[in-house]
Amino acid sequence: MKGLSKLKKGIFVVVAMLMIILSAVTANAQHQNPPSEPAGDSTHIQQELLKCEPVEKYDDEIQAEDITPAVASEILESYPGHEVSNAYQAPDGSYKVKINKGDEKVTAYYSINGELLREENLEDGEEK
Repeated sequence: MKGLSKLKKGIFVVVAMLMIILSAVTANAQHQNPPSEPAGDSTHIQQELLKCEPVEKYDDEIQAEDITPAVASEILESYPGHEVSNAYQAPDGSYKVKINKGDEKVTAYYSINGELLREENLEDGEEK
């Protein structure tokens, strides 16, 4: 019976040591490889970056009537009574549109889907 008791104690000690080692290894692995950013909407992150600084070059000037219906609709809704003075399209399909009404002058950047990416008030150089 004494032999069985010693065997149980030995097994308990080994299991306890394995648990401690496993815990230490897991903690070390998490420290060396911290969890990545939580899965989120990468499109939202890209759009926020675009608001900071336009990435694309808007070299191709286009006619106002060549703007996609989605973008044209957003312009009409956001700037009633305004006129498109110049429009440019980047290689990725996004738009830079100069819009004015009297002394009010705005440059707006839109995705090809009509989403406003960035807006600048040209009178005072501030972004809205």
